[in-house]
Amino acid sequence: MKELSQQEFEVISGAGFESDYYWIIERLKKDGILPPQIRTN
Repeated sequence: MKELSQQEFEVISGAGFESDYYWIIERLKKDGILPPQIRTN
């Protein structure tokens, strides 16, 4: 198992969830899972 970067650790632990929420939503929209009108602000 590879060493986690600080960013990855924050995402997994939840500490970085706020800052990473946006790109998670954008990825889901791009994949067609979420409708594009969902706002992330």
